[in-house]
Amino acid sequence: MHQRTAGDGPGDSARSDAEDHRTGLSKEALKRAFLDNLFYVQGKFPALATRTDYYLALAHVVRDRLLQRWISTAAEYTKSGARTVAYLSA
Repeated sequence: MHQRTAGDGPGDSARSDAEDHRTGLSKEALKRAFLDNLFYVQGKFPALATRTDYYLALAHVVRDRLLQRWISTAAEYTKSGARTVAYLSA
């Protein structure tokens, strides 16, 4: 899996088309990911989808991008030997 660096951008040729589609931020990548999630995750055609189906497809688009960045950050922390402190507050 390709690790993002500060120089990575929407036009970076080092990233594969699949990764651009899954985690890209361009208008085309977001639209394709949304429609793919609607069809492959929700099992709906746009003409038959409900507002809830659209919401869930969009939620998956956002989740994919957040997850990719979270994993990338965690990998950098692990690589540099940084410590992380977390706490739960009620």
